[in-house]
Amino acid sequence: MTNEKTGENQPNQENDGQQIERLRNERNDFKKKSNTMEAQKSHWKKKAEAKAEKPAKAGKPAEAKKSNEPDYTTKLAEDTFLEQRGFKNSDDQKYIRDEAGKTGKNIKEVLDFKYVQEKLKTDSEQREAQAGMPKGKGSSGKSSSKDVDYWIAKGETPTDDLELAGKVIQAKMDKEEKGNMFSEELYTG
Repeated sequence: MTNEKTGENQPNQENDGQQIERLRNERNDFKKKSNTMEAQKSHWKKKAEAKAEKPAKAGKPAEAKKSNEPDYTTKLAEDTFLEQRGFKNSDDQKYIRDEAGKTGKNIKEVLDFKYVQEKLKTDSEQREAQAGMPKGKGSSGKSSSKDVDYWIAKGETPTDDLELAGKVIQAKMDKEEKGNMFSEELYTG
């Protein structure tokens, strides 16, 4: 308000008192809200700590996110990397992942370890040897009676299996057509 005699602005005692009271009330309200928020923060923090301290129930981990199992995209990327490097066998891939987990190294570093390279090489050679062995009852190189080579070597045609007999006859005809490019007689020069 202005003083009519002097023309100066004078503070209105009532308005200033009301403003001060209003600001004090706002400050008190703010303190109450702040205290309430602090209490809520404290409550949730204690609850989170208690949950983290609880032992795992029925053998399940407390948090599923802390699993040692890689997520789908990581596993897919690792599979692609390993297949590109020539490790298409699932046993080899599992072994490499296990070694990476044991050593704490990434897959690329694990592949540089000599003992890993040697193990993968011996496993690969063993699989190739197993694949080359004949299947069936014995592991001898003899032909079975259900094999075309058996009947050709015997010089007969099977009478009980018509499909096999047809294959044997066809194989004999193919052999005669090609002929033997080497002489049956031994050269004694």
